[in-house]
Amino acid sequence: MPDGPGRLEPEPGLCASCALARAIANARGSRFYLCLLSRRDPRFPRYPPLPVLRCEGYRPAATPAREPPGGPAPRA
Repeated sequence: MPDGPGRLEPEPGLCASCALARAIANARGSRFYLCLLSRRDPRFPRYPPLPVLRCEGYRPAATPAREPPGGPAPRA
């Protein structure tokens, strides 16, 4: 992988949308995904190799509803 701003990072796969994963960035700009299940279940690696395409512990993260700019639309 080339260094610098144009370097390519692997796609995280399921980790990007998992409620039990946390993105961790280091000072050099690399991003890792910490699996919170690894704290209580040894079957899950702390930092899984990416991309994660299949995972027994995957839980979709709840996505907050976003309001349009300027607040919610007026009700009729």
